[in-house]
Amino acid sequence: MADPIFAAIAEWERLEALHIEAINAADAIDDEDSAEFAAAEAVLEVRPQTVAGALALLRFIATIEQDYLGNEWKKGDAIRACADLIEAAP
Repeated sequence: MADPIFAAIAEWERLEALHIEAINAADAIDDEDSAEFAAAEAVLEVRPQTVAGALALLRFIATIEQDYLGNEWKKGDAIRACADLIEAAP
């Protein structure tokens, strides 16, 4: 079964790369910034379906928290979803 968290993280990474290109080119920074943050928020709304996906989401959250975002994001819900999945594993 494919875990949707990987696609959501890949989309965020794609948009982050576009954002970095925009910064380097000094072109359309505001538009890319908004798309990148929207994609990051979308990642936090995806609920992983595997232990590997839960771990990927936890690592993503840690990176975002450290490097980019403030407390207004839905980190708690995403972390709890990962913890619930790991606790339910046999």
